[in-house]
Amino acid sequence: MVEAVRVYSIGLGGDSEVRFSGGHGISIGPRRVVPLSLLASEHPEVLPALEAQANSEPNSSQLRFALRSQHDEALLSRLPDDERRAWERLAGGPVDVARAATEDRRLARALARLERKGLVIYSGLTPTDAAHVLGISSHWSTTAAVLGAKIWARQMRRLYGFGTWPEGDAEGPSRQIFDLVIDAISQKLVEAGLHEQGQLAAAQADKLSRLLTEMAMAQRRDPTSPQVFSLQFAADTPVVAVGAPAASYYPEVARGLRVGLYMPRFAEVANAVGAVLGEVSQRVHLTITQPVRGSFRVFAANGPKDFPQLEAAVGHARELAAAEATALARQAGASSVEVVFAHDENSVRNDIDGDVFFEMRLTAIASGPPCMRADETT
Repeated sequence: MVEAVRVYSIGLGGDSEVRFSGGHGISIGPRRVVPLSLLASEHPEVLPALEAQANSEPNSSQLRFALRSQHDEALLSRLPDDERRAWERLAGGPVDVARAATEDRRLARALARLERKGLVIYSGLTPTDAAHVLGISSHWSTTAAVLGAKIWARQMRRLYGFGTWPEGDAEGPSRQIFDLVIDAISQKLVEAGLHEQGQLAAAQADKLSRLLTEMAMAQRRDPTSPQVFSLQFAADTPVVAVGAPAASYYPEVARGLRVGLYMPRFAEVANAVGAVLGEVSQRVHLTITQPVRGSFRVFAANGPKDFPQLEAAVGHARELAAAEATALARQAGASSVEVVFAHDENSVRNDIDGDVFFEMRLTAIASGPPCMRADETT
């Protein structure tokens, strides 16, 4: 009952990981990683490590540097000792996973578990890096992008037997990655068009839209090749492209599909404007347990604290979570903050013992409109 834009989602972005996918060759996403160009721009100390990897034998851990991703006190309070040490190690900056796998396998395994828990994010080769190699983008470190493309290409050839790029070639693999992004965007547009006409069932979406996209893109790759079919969108149905990478990819998409393209003024910051017009929101999670009957423990950043009644423990947790969430929201740019609470409780009712409390996960959600002026945060 709410009028809204129809949305078709695809796990593809400038920070999507480019990876080997078996029989399909290489694919992009849906796993999110930190682009190597961005990593080196913020942490120049990783460049010597990338140069060393470029001159060593390939292995699957290369290009991976671990960084902190999120700060979840509920998860951090329950980390085993080795994961806690790995988390503390990351406070000093990114950790070279390939080096850790050789020199400190316990650290490497702990980092892998933290990544699976969502507390750590890895770096990797991405479409953003390919765009830097090709000169389409220049926001961050082109040197890191070139090194990353060379290392990645050698991994593909020697570890997986994929690719025929010459040794030391960065542009060839980057061009192939760029073309994969163009094809993925184009396929989603074709799929959306078929859905809009009511001509495509979900079970047929991938196969049919992929086939039509391949036919449409064949002429883009080789304009001189003979064409039996001609696929194009209606002349009065242009593609409207917004977002930071729109200028990098959508002109090629429009040319390949022979569709009109409209990029509004300031299209590169449209998403940022949308964020500003929305609300700043920050969440803090705290855990309350009953380790022994009649003792309720709150796990917080400054350590656990016990209470004789559940109500007192919940009140303390709400106070701590609200204060931290409010501070985070203001740090993120909120001008005024409202806090609401949610909780997920694990307890049972027993006819003999009455209610038995096991655990509660309390969440404080602090939200508010963003500051419109720099002095509003003071």
